[in-house]
Amino acid sequence: LWVIGGAGLGKTETQNKISAELQLIFPNKIINVFSDADLTIRSAFNDGEHGILQILGTGGITLAKLESGETIRRNGYGYLIDESNGASALGIMIANNLSLLNDKILSDEEFTSSYLNYFEAKTLSEVLQKLIGIRYNPTKMADLATNLIHLTHKQNPLALEITHHFSKKITQAVQAIIRNCFHA
Repeated sequence: LWVIGGAGLGKTETQNKISAELQLIFPNKIINVFSDADLTIRSAFNDGEHGILQILGTGGITLAKLESGETIRRNGYGYLIDESNGASALGIMIANNLSLLNDKILSDEEFTSSYLNYFEAKTLSEVLQKLIGIRYNPTKMADLATNLIHLTHKQNPLALEITHHFSKKITQAVQAIIRNCFHA
C-alpha cells in the first residue's frame, strides 16, 4: 500500500491521474492519493469520531469532521487567496508592524534591532526594501515568525502583542467552524 497526501491534490481528477501514472511504474502497489488536508483528517479521527483539526505550517487550515462523516474546511487555499492562519500570515503581520514605522516600533529598540539584525540592515528603510522583495514568498514570510517567537519568549511587549493578535485569528477560525458546523 502506498498512500500519498499532497498540497493541491484535492480534485478527484488530479488524484486519479497521479494514481494511474504511478500504477504504471508500480503495478503491484495499491496507490491511494489524497489532498494533504484529507489525509490528515483521515489520520486524526477513527471511524465514528468527529471534531476539529487545525494545521498551522507555512499556511494554515482548519477542518471539522462532522458526526455525519462530512468534512468541512476553513482556509487552506494557498497564500494568493487566504493565508490567514499560517506562519506566512504571521510574517505578514510582522511586516505590517515594521512598515508602520510608528512610535511603538521605533521606541521598542529590542524589536526593531532584532529585525535590523535579521535582515542585516542598518535602517528600517533597508528592512522595508527587503520586505518588499519577499512579500509574495510565503516561505520567506514564514521565516520572520521564528524571530518573533524568540522575542515572545523574551517577553518583548510588541512581540507579545502581535502573537496575541495572531492567536485571536487562529481562535476565530475554530469558532467559525463550530458556529457553522456544530451549531454551538
